Amino acid sequence: MRTTLLPRLRDIFFIAVYLGVLLFAPRMLAVDGDLGRHLALGNFILYSGRVPLTDMFSFTRAGESRPPYEWLTQVGFALANRIAGLDGVILLSAVVIAAAFTFVYADSAKRNAMPVAALAAASLACAASSLHLLPRPHIFTFLFLAIWIERLERVRRADKVRLWHFPLLMLIWANAHGGFVFGFLAWLAYTGGWIWETLRKNPPLQNGKTWLVIGVTSMAASFITPSGGGNWKAVLSNNSTYILSRTVETMPPDLSQMGTWPFVLLLTIAFVLFLGIHRKQNHSHILLLGGFALLALLMARNIPLFAIVASPVVSEKISHVLSRYGKWGAIEENIASIDKSMHGAVWPIAVAGGIAFLVLARYQV
Repeated sequence: MRTTLLPRLRDIFFIAVYLGVLLFAPRMLAVDGDLGRHLALGNFILYSGRVPLTDMFSFTRAGESRPPYEWLTQVGFALANRIAGLDGVILLSAVVIAAAFTFVYADSAKRNAMPVAALAAASLACAASSLHLLPRPHIFTFLFLAIWIERLERVRRADKVRLWHFPLLMLIWANAHGGFVFGFLAWLAYTGGWIWETLRKNPPLQNGKTWLVIGVTSMAASFITPSGGGNWKAVLSNNSTYILSRTVETMPPDLSQMGTWPFVLLLTIAFVLFLGIHRKQNHSHILLLGGFALLALLMARNIPLFAIVASPVVSEKISHVLSRYGKWGAIEENIASIDKSMHGAVWPIAVAGGIAFLVLARYQV
């Protein structure tokens, strides 16, 4: 019997992350100063109707070329600020962050058919990312990367997926945040895995033409921006040794700090699972996790990206271990069956919409 009013685990998870972000809203606004610049640029675009291609607010570099690779999210933040002030910005950020990690959970649960294990992995991924959950454009990369990885995995498994999803997503991503380059790194990992399998004469499920089409069309879409290929130049030329070596988020993470321990735990679990399971390892997953783990160890701000790509893969590996315990498998199967019968998706909408209504009502008074 289907129950339409009871929330699924993914609905509960969304609400929990959403409320958690709102709870830490004062910290989010106080710990980072970039939001003011993003709001100023977003308001300028809204007022003028044009996207600036030069630096407008820097004293030493005023008038110099500055590709607007975050203009879309800046407009979004500016609109939220117009409607409900900084409360509106936090509400928008909370929705994006909750949606990103709910998508991570959904992908994890789909891969291992064990909702409890998937929930634990997604929760650990969210905890590992907590230091970088800020009202800045990079949170949109969290969401886009989660969707991108899920689509790439479906291609790898030869599941049905519309290839036009990739260039469309990349078109939005390349105008929203410079993190779009990580989408291509993930594509390289999956394509490299396909090449590896082919060279070992172990034909993968999909063919190379599919990966080529995804790469070419997505690359073309990444150039459809106000500055053309300027977004690539801006991201790849950001190599100031002075700045990178003195900014906490661009330095290697301090693993002795408590805030990094969830990341260390997730990294350890992934390492142990790949070494301890003697089943055939997927080369795409090895390249994906190895590459993003290296990026996270080089720069602290890449930790959420590793967490997002690692959670679904770790969930899949954990299922191989837990399947050896019949009782646990039976529990997971029963929970999955119950969860599948529920259709209470209205709850996340009701909670997020209700809080937004209360904020708007207060803001309008």
